[in-house]
Amino acid sequence: LAFILLLSAFSKAECRAMVALVHLLCCAALASALPDDGAVRFLQQRAVAKKEPEPQGAESDAGARMWLSKRALNYVAEEIFPQMIRSLKHLHLSDFEGTYNGVAYRLWDVDLSQVGMQKPSIHFQRDEGIQFCLQGIWANMSSDWSADWYFISLAGGSSVYVTDGQLCATLGLSTDAGRPEVLIHNLDVSLELGPVSFTGTSIHWLMNAAAYLFESYLEDMAASTIKSKIEVAVSQNLAKSLRDMNLVLSLEVPTVNKTISVDMSLDSIQTKDSYLQVDVNGETASGDTKCPIPRSKEHSTPPADLEQHMVSGTLSKWGVECGIWAVNSTGLLSYDLLPWFIPDNQLGIKLDTDFMSLLVPGLKDIYSRTYPLMLTMSPVGRPNITFETGYVYLDVPMSFVFTTLRTETRSEFCFSFFANVHAHGHAWIEHKPMGLRTNLTLLGATDVKEGGSIAGPIDLRFAKQLLQVLRGPGQDSLNFGPLNQTLPLGSDNPTFGLKNVDLDVTKGGLYFFSDISVNLSLADQMQELLGAKPKKSTQPN
Repeated sequence: LAFILLLSAFSKAECRAMVALVHLLCCAALASALPDDGAVRFLQQRAVAKKEPEPQGAESDAGARMWLSKRALNYVAEEIFPQMIRSLKHLHLSDFEGTYNGVAYRLWDVDLSQVGMQKPSIHFQRDEGIQFCLQGIWANMSSDWSADWYFISLAGGSSVYVTDGQLCATLGLSTDAGRPEVLIHNLDVSLELGPVSFTGTSIHWLMNAAAYLFESYLEDMAASTIKSKIEVAVSQNLAKSLRDMNLVLSLEVPTVNKTISVDMSLDSIQTKDSYLQVDVNGETASGDTKCPIPRSKEHSTPPADLEQHMVSGTLSKWGVECGIWAVNSTGLLSYDLLPWFIPDNQLGIKLDTDFMSLLVPGLKDIYSRTYPLMLTMSPVGRPNITFETGYVYLDVPMSFVFTTLRTETRSEFCFSFFANVHAHGHAWIEHKPMGLRTNLTLLGATDVKEGGSIAGPIDLRFAKQLLQVLRGPGQDSLNFGPLNQTLPLGSDNPTFGLKNVDLDVTKGGLYFFSDISVNLSLADQMQELLGAKPKKSTQPN
């Protein structure tokens, strides 16, 4: 059940940190192809550090731990960037102006087309972050221009071909007050331009002949401008988005008019040689009441098949216990067993006042006739949880409350007792449509204790036999009641989705896995990402 809550958060939040990272990488790639901001070549010189063996997972009291693998980075390089490039058939960029050797110039109606890029390289850098290098970028750029030098004013059109652009940087990832923080380090930018061509002026032939004189200036200016744009995008735009992120997931429970919330703030982000590790707080609350179960430190190591999935995660024992507590506090885990669901049995056990007088002899003195009884079963204490291969073993203190059904509209408390119920919890993924399912296999009950009674003492000699007969109907009542629901894991978001979602329960814990599907093919999204303005057809005053 805790897994339901956190995986639901993963779907609804739609991997905000991953999306922010993808957007940043896309922004860098796009900016590198902008001639007015510079078509770029980023030169990278990196000392290759000797890789050390990955350490075992350190102790953590987080509710969940997640890993981003090299497979995810390969997806960014092989799928996301090509999607982005294919969407840039035509893009209008920001205006640009400046001064060169006393000449005031301005570019407007800047259009970018025929953008291309070789396969970028992206990899993890231990203790630093994610290192990427976008190489072999090319593009065509055209614009209108004007220039003023003393009393001479010229205007016309221009075009230039970006022959080679590169961008390399390291994204430093950390946390600040529970929020992800991204810094950019070692940002290197460079570019090569083809010949600049001028049109629309009587001396365009002279300007074309002399264009090579300031090509290096344009290259340096573009590199400097792109550096500035990327630094602003990270330090201001991305930082603001991360500060504004809602890190509390609220799940409404309309059937009982209550709310369960999960704290999705980050305890830590660590970069290893082959994966990114994120610890999520994961504390649950029911209404204004937080989980009362104390945190405990646990070791969580990456699963053996980490590289087969883009994203993997695990829940701590404390996280599962708090999830069960939160759901139970809403009343969803209390369920009723009605007398007509009791099958015929060798002991002749029935849910009515006549038979139950074996447990409570005084019932015969209270009721002159036989009335049906309803049995309500509810968890009343902290469950003991053990992860096993294929299931979670549960030892749950429960109450068994018997209510007399005098009429269809009138009922009254009859008697109750307590017992520790043992069960196996199962969870699996259904794929059409994709969703999470859970159920329980009830194993039996021990440590039966007397509760309250309106008819005197309770004789518990037959309680175990009673619970054994009620085990099957109670299990069906639970699995076809509160647990008979599928939690959807799909998304209507056209930009982001989950694929190949799976989970595995082992003695090491509860693990879940997923791949990611991102669609960034919409040109208007790219336009907004670049902060470009709508195209204007009028010349400046």
